[in-house]
Amino acid sequence: MLKIIESFFKNAKIPPSSSPADLGLGFQDVEIESSGRILKAWKMNAGGNWAVLVHGWGANREVFLPLIRELYPEFSLLAFDASNHGESSPYWPVSIKVFWQDIGAAIEFLGEEVFLVGHSMGAASSIIAASTYAQVKKVVALAPFASTLEITEKMIKPLPPSLRKKVLRKIEEEVGFSLEEFSPLNFICKRSIPHLLIHGKLDETVPYEDSLRLSQRCPEAELLFYPEDDHRSILSNKEILWKVRDFLTT
Repeated sequence: MLKIIESFFKNAKIPPSSSPADLGLGFQDVEIESSGRILKAWKMNAGGNWAVLVHGWGANREVFLPLIRELYPEFSLLAFDASNHGESSPYWPVSIKVFWQDIGAAIEFLGEEVFLVGHSMGAASSIIAASTYAQVKKVVALAPFASTLEITEKMIKPLPPSLRKKVLRKIEEEVGFSLEEFSPLNFICKRSIPHLLIHGKLDETVPYEDSLRLSQRCPEAELLFYPEDDHRSILSNKEILWKVRDFLTT
């Protein structure tokens, strides 16, 4: 059973191939301790408000270089590789709760108020982190999923129906929490802070309806759809990057 689960959920661990230096920007390579794991990160202290950048499943901090170019030096930035991603410590099993723990470690590392900007799994875990860490003052969620259970069911859909329930039970046993309960839908706007939800309508990885459901649970959140963007292109769309910058600035 564990081999079946690993075949679906063992993420690619690819180190960044470029850095802020390729943009002509100065930064520090730093390490963050997260529940015994070491997270590799770029720290860019410009003296402004801190924005913590949280990538998605199978990615690394490099995906945020276009946004880093737009935000720095107006904002201080911390971009880290989550556990078992990029250059950070190997770990199994990685889950949304592990991402949440890593965000908490990044917040504690800085010791200051922060804005969270996350993509996909990073967006979903940022929504949860915003409900549990008082240091979080704003959240930008790019292509977040609404239900941890539903996104997991989607990933194991190729399995025979008779096997899916057993796999889900085993996953919950391994990660140590209820997939249904530990979902962004149950945490969004638990604290009254600004949320911005952005989704591309061509997203085939996480349907844009997930952001719609999240906004229905949190009517005060700002919701933006981009009809010509997919799961990855929203990370490089200049209009979206400017919108993120404006949201964090105001």
